[in-house]
Amino acid sequence: MTLQSTSLYKEAEEPQLFGLRALACAAYGALLSFAFPPYGFWPFVVALPLLFVLVARSPKIKGAFGLGFWFGVAFFAQHLFWLPNSLSEIFGPVAWGIYPPIVIIVGLFWGSVTGLSRAAGGRGSGTLLLLPALWLLMEWARAQGPLAFPWGGIGYLWLGTPLAQTADLAGLYGLSFATLVVAALFAVPFTVTERGRLEHRTKSLLAVMVGVAISAGGWFYGQNRLAEPLAEPDQEVLLLQGNTDPLGRYEGTSFDFEIYADLTAGILRGLESPPDLVIWPEGAAVGPGVQLEGMNGEPWRLRIRESAATASVITGASSGRFNSVFGLADGRITNRYDKVYLVPYGEGIPLEGPLQSIYNPIYNSFGLAASGRLPGDSFVPLTLPNAIAAAYICYESVFPQVARNMVAQGAEVLVNISNDAWFGVGSGAEQHFAMGTMRAIETRRYLLRAGNDGITAVIDPLGRTTERIPRFAASGLLGEYALSSFLTPYVLYGDWLVVVLAIYSAALLLLGLRRRPKPDEAIFISRD
Repeated sequence: MTLQSTSLYKEAEEPQLFGLRALACAAYGALLSFAFPPYGFWPFVVALPLLFVLVARSPKIKGAFGLGFWFGVAFFAQHLFWLPNSLSEIFGPVAWGIYPPIVIIVGLFWGSVTGLSRAAGGRGSGTLLLLPALWLLMEWARAQGPLAFPWGGIGYLWLGTPLAQTADLAGLYGLSFATLVVAALFAVPFTVTERGRLEHRTKSLLAVMVGVAISAGGWFYGQNRLAEPLAEPDQEVLLLQGNTDPLGRYEGTSFDFEIYADLTAGILRGLESPPDLVIWPEGAAVGPGVQLEGMNGEPWRLRIRESAATASVITGASSGRFNSVFGLADGRITNRYDKVYLVPYGEGIPLEGPLQSIYNPIYNSFGLAASGRLPGDSFVPLTLPNAIAAAYICYESVFPQVARNMVAQGAEVLVNISNDAWFGVGSGAEQHFAMGTMRAIETRRYLLRAGNDGITAVIDPLGRTTERIPRFAASGLLGEYALSSFLTPYVLYGDWLVVVLAIYSAALLLLGLRRRPKPDEAIFISRD
């Protein structure tokens, strides 16, 4: 083995070389997208350390930004390819004009992380000290505010593998960060800038050994969790899927209510005894004249009681401008939860007041009203006679804090009601469903999911789908589940990792981690 030095500074002056690296990063990004559900080719995670190597070796900061940007653009172009197909059913060809800006914006997030890491860490392995932390903080930031869009969280690529089970320790963000750290460790041998042969080999070997140890430890932990027996299910649930509203819900129709009432009554007539719980999907009780609250809601509540017999009921409905989920027992409302995280521009309209004059003509051109729903202000579980349920709505299934907060308040089972009809065909609905199963692992709760056209399923506390019915069928799923009061470390301590990494990153930036390499500095690569 010999050490060969290769100076890359002169290469920075040749645009074609950057173009080749950018093209390679785009290929890596596209490759990584296939590691995620619904494909699940998790070995393609190798694309991450390949990116990290090129970023850390990038001669210029703007080059590092460009590499991350093109990696992100290619990743999201493939990962979100279902988006224009889904939106085109509503917006027509205009949906294909919306798609490129979205891909570019999320690509800018990733490019900003790689550029800032290279700027603060300097060329070489110093970049890798910041890259995992800043990436995780960026991942968290994308899930905040009225424009929150958490698609593409790195930890989701481990769904279906034992490593996903580690999410009960520090949640999705903990799993994402561990993945990024291992990627950085495996990149170290190709980014070490010290000139000494022994020092180079020792540092590289140590980094790889630590990366292997973290990976093996996570895999071993996950295998042990998967081998543990679960509590025997002792509750029954009927999940309804009416195959309603194929273009997505904005106002709903009163006929949907009757579809679910009739479907529920028909299924229960064939059973010896009613289940403990009946769940209708998002918007099942929404439409002209349909309301559940107050005196005017009494006929609708009685109709639900007649169809569900003695079972408790959870259903999606409206409460004024809120998108809500109600708990009902014996025809009475126990309490309700108002959706906090609204779909940007689908439900909530950011800066609706100040920008109303801009929104009005745009929305009117599609026959829509430029008036969104109002977000709820707290995470409130539903209290039913036989359970406390963390019931949340559709898009909220991809926000870990929603289920975690409700479980911390005593929820014993997760309930996700959804309107996935607007996804149409393609991978969008499957991605949404898969991401939602991570909430079962984080909280170690059964997850009961009812979608108006699917995906309707029962997921166990290990994130495994135990029962599921096909999409686009008017049907019901009779499943079993168990309640739990156990609190995982993630539920107890939340996203503490984000705070720690924010302090860590700020400290490194303030201390001036930036290395200022000499013009003749070289990157040393070990070769035979």
